[in-house]
Amino acid sequence: MKEQIKAKMLLLLGEGEVSPLLALFAERSLEMVQAYCNRTDLPPELENVCAELGLALYKREQGEGTDLKRLQEGKISVEFFPETGEEKITRWQDELNRFRKVGW
Repeated sequence: MKEQIKAKMLLLLGEGEVSPLLALFAERSLEMVQAYCNRTDLPPELENVCAELGLALYKREQGEGTDLKRLQEGKISVEFFPETGEEKITRWQDELNRFRKVGW
């Protein structure tokens, strides 16, 4: 399962080799999805979600998309904060909820 997620992440990145950091985030995304869904397995339908989540975590670690911290024009300013892992997983919440098991 992890190998399939890594392969999909590589495809999305357009790279040909799995770096240790990419492998780490592939595994981390799998763990996050399993924990969120209260599962020890991973349905094949969630592989793409894991790949996209792992890629988002990888890009955040690489500093992509985090250059802009604050924007100001005149008296108006807007501050941006990086997403946490929990905030990232909510992007796929509707899809994940279909596979979520009730935990006691």
